[in-house]
Amino acid sequence: MNAADGAGPIVSLCAFEIEGQGFAIDLRRVREILRPQRVTPVPGAPAAIEGVIRLRDDVIPVVDLRKRLGVARPSDGPSNRLIIAWVGRRLVGLLVDRIADVVRVERSSLLPAPDLWVEGGVRCFVGTCGDGDDLRLLLDVEALLASNAPAVLPSRRPARTAEGPG
Repeated sequence: MNAADGAGPIVSLCAFEIEGQGFAIDLRRVREILRPQRVTPVPGAPAAIEGVIRLRDDVIPVVDLRKRLGVARPSDGPSNRLIIAWVGRRLVGLLVDRIADVVRVERSSLLPAPDLWVEGGVRCFVGTCGDGDDLRLLLDVEALLASNAPAVLPSRRPARTAEGPG
């Protein structure tokens, strides 16, 4: 079914996996997808920044999303990919375990981000799509790449007291 059938606006997402978990970003952010390349390390860069690559006339920082999200780093494999994505007005390489597919979903089927718990955290997931084994977290790439931003969401739950919430 497409938007012309009256189902509502369709959103295209670039779906990928990290440690078997499904994630996605808006396909409009993706410039291209490449096999991982030789990365030049940058001394003093944050731990999740692998370094930089030269791609045509651009020097692009490469972020290992496995490190950024705090999951174990598996050995590099043949399915690893580098998503070259627009973050604001700059290009960034996002290293992922595997590209899954381009997913087209109705905007109305996107659900709000789950409530994950870290004090002072930054909201790096904007929502979810799919269900069951196909559930994917939609990444807010700008928030995820913010300086010193934890990779999980802050709690929106009120503080509990002896009388209950708030």
